[in-house]
Amino acid sequence: DLGEELAWTPDKLPEPPAAAATETLPGIAFSIAALVIATIALVWQQTAMPITIDGVAYPLFNPELWSFWLPWFLGVLGLEIVFHLALYLRGGWTWPFAVVNTVLNLAFAIPAIWLWSQGLLFDPGLVAALENMGLAEAFRPTGVVIAVVIIAVTGWDIVDGWLKTYRGSQAARYATAA
Repeated sequence: DLGEELAWTPDKLPEPPAAAATETLPGIAFSIAALVIATIALVWQQTAMPITIDGVAYPLFNPELWSFWLPWFLGVLGLEIVFHLALYLRGGWTWPFAVVNTVLNLAFAIPAIWLWSQGLLFDPGLVAALENMGLAEAFRPTGVVIAVVIIAVTGWDIVDGWLKTYRGSQAARYATAA
């Protein structure tokens, strides 16, 4: 009967959107571990001076950055750890979390790219030693790779945060409408 086929039933409702994007403990633990490793690596490369050329040890990054920029980056990394803990405790993404995530990412990426573009990122002694070895041109791609990785990771993290927030808001809107 045609009337039965056209009759509305709850089975004809569309599938609800996916549940709000919540942060899992393993996901948060991975993010925090990565941030802790980045923090340790940043301090280690400055204090251990792991690059040795002709018996002289160099850090990768310019030691003059300790006057402001390296503490800045360490502070941003610390705030990122606090952010991830708060995100986990909150249980998921919200619009304010997406804004904070964007600000934290840009607070790291913009100064890092600026320092690199101005030739201030790498230790001048290391750059000079590489130039003396005829390797200055070979070292330049390292800076480009670092810049591209910073841009890619920052961009991905910002977009991911906004997408998770949007999906969570759609799921919440559907749940309140039901």
